[in-house]
Amino acid sequence: MRRLFIAIPTSDEVHQLVNKISMDLSVLKNNVRLVKPENAHITLKFLGETEENRIPGIIDAIHSVSSNIEPFDFQFENTGIFPNKNKPRVLWIGISQGVEQIRQLSSLIDDMLFKTGIPKEEKNFTAHLTIGRNKYDKEKIDGLNDFLAYSFTPIRQIADRLILFESELTPRGPVYTPIESFIFTK
Repeated sequence: MRRLFIAIPTSDEVHQLVNKISMDLSVLKNNVRLVKPENAHITLKFLGETEENRIPGIIDAIHSVSSNIEPFDFQFENTGIFPNKNKPRVLWIGISQGVEQIRQLSSLIDDMLFKTGIPKEEKNFTAHLTIGRNKYDKEKIDGLNDFLAYSFTPIRQIADRLILFESELTPRGPVYTPIESFIFTK
């Protein structure tokens, strides 16, 4: 079994922003497990533990989607939390432009994978970049208001590929290994 997910990779500029937020708001580390900057990505579909023999079908499904997509621009612009300020679980950087294209891409992937026997997502997809998770599931996160007020120059990026990643959980945090990259070729 391999723990898999499908994502849009992010640029070095985005990685630098994630690093800057973690340095500027180091108090977050008291309660939040922050994403390593080089691991930043936009998850489109988390597959979880997947049997090895299903991977070729998954690869074919992703290729089918990516070969019919044109590269598109999107923009990172704000910060936020899921589900809400009273029960903060996930800290994220938001996407202000290109949201609909990312949502459609996620839906296409979900539809194609469903044909291979992978269940569809139950929750509505919200395009975002996770930068941290509440370590202790506490209602209060040190520095949360500063995070929500954090401002940065919007970052434009081109989505031109998908990556199928394997995620290995280690005591030092997850290690993401690309299995295959899928260039948008339409």
